[in-house]
Amino acid sequence: MKVSDQGLEMIRQFEGCRLAAYKCPAGVWTIGYGHTPATQGQCISKSEAEELLLDDVVPIERFINSLQIDFRQKQFDALVCFGYNVGIGNLNRSSLLSLIRRGDKEDAIREQWMRWVHVGKEKSSVLKTRRQIEVDYYFDGK
Repeated sequence: MKVSDQGLEMIRQFEGCRLAAYKCPAGVWTIGYGHTPATQGQCISKSEAEELLLDDVVPIERFINSLQIDFRQKQFDALVCFGYNVGIGNLNRSSLLSLIRRGDKEDAIREQWMRWVHVGKEKSSVLKTRRQIEVDYYFDGK
């Protein structure tokens, strides 16, 4: 599977596009639609930001496809969006993914998904909103 246009748009909306490098809330130099690594003073064009986004989702798509789970498109898109934000390693080690692999109940998956709302030790209202939208999208049309 590949992330759909709607899934890409979800990432674009959550990440925003910044054409000059900035430090994200976690203190990492970032550019475009949340692309890392970037360097201080780096600038890119909008089309370069789009290329980075499309390149950055490929390893996440591969990882999710390697799970050999029969996802619906919205589930796949939501997981790509989540993985784009937290990273493949964190997704792979997460209790959330364990629940999904087991085919656990919706309420258990929702609860685990909503635990990913921290930047460091601080809760983020922006991440809380993002996670709610992602998990609702994951279960949309089940």
